[in-house]
Amino acid sequence: MTPTIITRGIVPLCGLVLLSLSPSTAQADRRIFAQLYPYSTLPEGTKEVEHYLDASFDRAVDPDDVGGDEVLAISWKHQVEFEYGITDHWDFGIYQYFRQDAFQSVEYRGTKLRTRYRFAEQGVLPIDLSAYLEVALLADEIEIEERLIAAKILGPVELGLNLKVEQKLEPADGALEIEHELIPLLGVGWHANERFAIGAEYMGEIAFHEGELETPVHYAGPAVSFAGRGFFWTLSAMPRIAGDADAASVQARSVLGVML
Repeated sequence: MTPTIITRGIVPLCGLVLLSLSPSTAQADRRIFAQLYPYSTLPEGTKEVEHYLDASFDRAVDPDDVGGDEVLAISWKHQVEFEYGITDHWDFGIYQYFRQDAFQSVEYRGTKLRTRYRFAEQGVLPIDLSAYLEVALLADEIEIEERLIAAKILGPVELGLNLKVEQKLEPADGALEIEHELIPLLGVGWHANERFAIGAEYMGEIAFHEGELETPVHYAGPAVSFAGRGFFWTLSAMPRIAGDADAASVQARSVLGVML
């Protein structure tokens, strides 16, 4: 079975499974940006499943086609998350993470654990704030991610900011190699109504490898979000607008959330 067939099978299967679990009266934890995390948390006792599908587009030569020309190369990431609201201000999630690099088969990467806490009800503070912590236990490394999440709702307009920091811990030559990355994210969105929203997102990638600053990369592009009874689906596509020419040309994401 080819990687393309595997990918085509996983995506609709995940979607059908998630939608089949959706109660008709539940309301999902709506998010109108795909890369940017929202300030909100799940209410106490609420459960949700989310499927993340990430695609990185570039051009490369298929290693099995010696001497061949560059073709469209797509790398995929699949993440399925179960979320639970511990309190009205504190939730928890666990992910199962799969990856499919360009021209390769799907591989299981590991488990991610994350938690998020918001400091007040919406509108109480001048800016709505929450904090996020994630630990990824992967096959060949450990990744730690921290985010400060800020948001502001002004009528139908939603403004968002994430300051994301990542540390990658990987054994190398008997020592522990640590890479650091700073990823700022910005979003501006407009809620046309309860079911439809559009927006624009920015994502930067500023990496440090062995203490050296690598060439930063900048992405920006549109997002669109649909919501219904007990589910939401958000899509974004972000072309590279500046930075390292070796980075992916386009980063795209689909997020499907279904309340249980």
